[in-house]
Amino acid sequence: MPLHVRSVVGDGLRVAVSRNGAVFAAVFLAVETLSLLLVLVAGTTYVPVDLGAGIDPTGGIAAGSQLSELTGAAAMLLVGAFSAVVTVPVSIIAIRTFVAGATDAIPEAALFNDLGWATARGLVATLCYTGLLFLLPVAAGLGLLAILFGLGASGLSGWIAGVVGLLSGGLLLAILLAVGVVVWLHFLFLLHEIGVREQGVLDAFRGSWATVRGSRLEVGVLAFLLTSLRTGVGWFSAPPVDGSWTLLQAVATPVSLIGSAAIGVVTVAILARAYRDLRPEVDPDGPSGRAEPADADSPQGEPNPQ
Repeated sequence: MPLHVRSVVGDGLRVAVSRNGAVFAAVFLAVETLSLLLVLVAGTTYVPVDLGAGIDPTGGIAAGSQLSELTGAAAMLLVGAFSAVVTVPVSIIAIRTFVAGATDAIPEAALFNDLGWATARGLVATLCYTGLLFLLPVAAGLGLLAILFGLGASGLSGWIAGVVGLLSGGLLLAILLAVGVVVWLHFLFLLHEIGVREQGVLDAFRGSWATVRGSRLEVGVLAFLLTSLRTGVGWFSAPPVDGSWTLLQAVATPVSLIGSAAIGVVTVAILARAYRDLRPEVDPDGPSGRAEPADADSPQGEPNPQ
């Protein structure tokens, strides 16, 4: 069914600018700040210098020496896993709350309705989704290598092979971008399907695809604008690559974290109301999302007001 963008945006802003919105903004801010601190700690390549505390270096690594790249990569991987474990349940609770349209208090069902199982399924779905996105550039790279190998074995002259290789590489890049956009767009509502409709991992992928069908352009433009805005604001909170902080970065980072958390709440709220608009059969009073048969005694959830 078509997405009613104007009413969805207005309804999303209404639930975002509320007591629940402020609560989730504070939670998002705490999670993002903790994640940033962990990234800074895990991303350092040096053991802190010896301050004369009498603590012996562990693992044979002397104080002030440089850590191995493998150790740093493992630390960053652990930070990413920790962030996912914290972010997924918080996101599910926020989605359930905003789909229900609650503004003054978080519904008990959003907190206690199989949150553990929903989190586990959400983590698996997120891992599969991330792996799918990771495989796209790998497949593109293998395809490019195959093209180059084929051109080398074809015996074509140098400039013809160069032109064919350039055109093939451009076409491959265009296909990669198109497939990436399709995957990103159609699986926007994975956590919505898992948290609200209590779907399994595979059913969540199918359900998210079916939800977007018929409103791809509206959902894509809306999600792209919201995601770009949050990414642009959050970019200022990224730690410097060389580890050197300036006064401007020290001031911009907390401001960016606060802005990113606020825009994150708006993004989650608007997309949750978009999901509610595209899934009018979802029960607005609870996260089960299982509509009862449409008869006189068990009506479906109210559709989103237009």
